Amino acid sequence: MAGLVAYAALIATFFIVGRAVRNLFFHPLRKIPGPRLAAATSLWLFYKEMKAYSDEEVFNLHKRLGPLVRIAPNEVSICDLEAYRNVIYSSNTTFLKSPYYYNAFDNPGGSVFSETNKAAHSAEKRLLSHAFSRANLLGMQGLLYSICDRWIKQLDKYVKENRPIPLWHASQCFTLEATSMFSYGSSNGSLEQEDLLHPLFLAFENLAVIVTVFQRLPIVQIILGKLQTLIPFGFPDVHRGSRKGLAKLKSQKDHQDGEGLVMFESMTKKAAEQHFDMDNDRMISNGSLMLSAGTGTTGLSITTAIFSLAEQPDLWRELQGELLSAFPDPSATPDVVELEKIPLLEACVKEATRVAVPIRGKHPREVPEGGWKYKEYFLPAKTVISASPLFHCHDEHVFEDPKMFKPKRWLKNDTKIMQQSHLVFSSGSRMCIGQK
Repeated sequence: MAGLVAYAALIATFFIVGRAVRNLFFHPLRKIPGPRLAAATSLWLFYKEMKAYSDEEVFNLHKRLGPLVRIAPNEVSICDLEAYRNVIYSSNTTFLKSPYYYNAFDNPGGSVFSETNKAAHSAEKRLLSHAFSRANLLGMQGLLYSICDRWIKQLDKYVKENRPIPLWHASQCFTLEATSMFSYGSSNGSLEQEDLLHPLFLAFENLAVIVTVFQRLPIVQIILGKLQTLIPFGFPDVHRGSRKGLAKLKSQKDHQDGEGLVMFESMTKKAAEQHFDMDNDRMISNGSLMLSAGTGTTGLSITTAIFSLAEQPDLWRELQGELLSAFPDPSATPDVVELEKIPLLEACVKEATRVAVPIRGKHPREVPEGGWKYKEYFLPAKTVISASPLFHCHDEHVFEDPKMFKPKRWLKNDTKIMQQSHLVFSSGSRMCIGQK
């Protein structure tokens, strides 16, 4: 028996070493620069991703090695604005989402985000189009103002008690409540949390780790998928919040506040009109997507804006002055259309999202049939190619002191290249649907 185990171990060793040798010396991507360990095994990228700062590290590699870097045996990262906007992530791109990355989000079912089929994604996105339309969002202003009032009352308690405000959790409480009301038309109680720490926040953090593991070890996704009813963490925790929201939406008749239509009500009506079959698991997954993505991305942008303005009190006072000049009554609730006309406010919003880069994922795509030639390199079909919005939002050739919060850079006469590099929500037909 011992001899059989040793023999199996020897075969496994030969297989691993042989594969690494092939990846290093005989693979079609062997001439592309990058860490040698990354070329040999995907474990290098897995390790970096588990540390949560892989995009920063890959960005630093681009600064040293150029626009194309090999980050795994069959995956390259690209840092090229023209290729990003006009080829890989363009509206008519043939570079489709890479299943290995997006399938990890399917639990129990897929979502509009993880859908890799272009036609299926377009059909589902059309169901969401009205809910995310500018007209519908403007119709929900009253609801958002009421949420903001409740949020400020919670923050006032900390001020009166002379306690520091946990800004990150406070921002998440606001965005989780807003996302829940927008998606389901009902509250999830985040603004009633005395410590501003909703149980879903931990679930969101766990989810990021779990998905990373699923991407590199799909067998773990299969096993945990079977066990998740016994070990409820990560996906089940977030899905529980989604199920509650959907159940409340079905049980209440009058849930609207203002003229806006909540997302899942709009989606259901559109599906009925188009005879589109709404799978329950898919509804839950889409709900979980809205809760996690809507809470984290907007929450990080709000946190960045408030913290950065607090660090620059003169800028804070200037912004306050512009707002009071346009709206002298401090108790007023200005229309968003009017708020958009305040140049410094618009600049602060853009700069906060640029500095934060709340969606830093590398958004991997697959090279289409026939391959793709980039400069002196040829990438065969099925090669995974990825890019993070971080590369362009923090490009020092476009944004001086890219990590610094300098909103007045957006008030210059010529901001064309900055606008093109402001890829916070990605680009093309698969850009973030919640950008508005």
